[in-house]
Amino acid sequence: MLALIVALVLAASSAPRHSTGRRSSSLRSQSARVNAARSANAEVSAVMDWQAVASAMNTRMAELDVTQVDLSRRSGVSVATLRTLQSGESRRRSPRTLSAVSEALGWPSGHLTAVAEGRPPQEVGSSAAPTAEALHLAVQALEARLEAVERRLPAGER
Repeated sequence: MLALIVALVLAASSAPRHSTGRRSSSLRSQSARVNAARSANAEVSAVMDWQAVASAMNTRMAELDVTQVDLSRRSGVSVATLRTLQSGESRRRSPRTLSAVSEALGWPSGHLTAVAEGRPPQEVGSSAAPTAEALHLAVQALEARLEAVERRLPAGER
């Protein structure tokens, strides 16, 4: 999208200046194309159920006891992007972003995309076996819970 805007601005600035009316008409036409592209992106984003994505992410992160920083490290997605996904903010997201977050949460790569599109995640075509990353996350969560329980025990019962 940004590349399209930059190309349009460059084209407009280098357009011949034969007459004010011609250039003005060209700019209006380019502006209309940019607005149409923005509108199309907004429609795609509106079709996606970002609240469902937020709910799925938040539930899974709580189950695995994973923080935004942990998820960011595992997925390669910035904490700011994770925050907007978790809030359910309606913004167009790269399929790679949703895939990376899905995999970092131990789901098949298409899981969050399916959720966003309103499809049952099992339609994605994944295996029933958990991934190594999911097992690693589960073990870490269990270790953290065990440590919390052990801290509550009196010193003689540990």
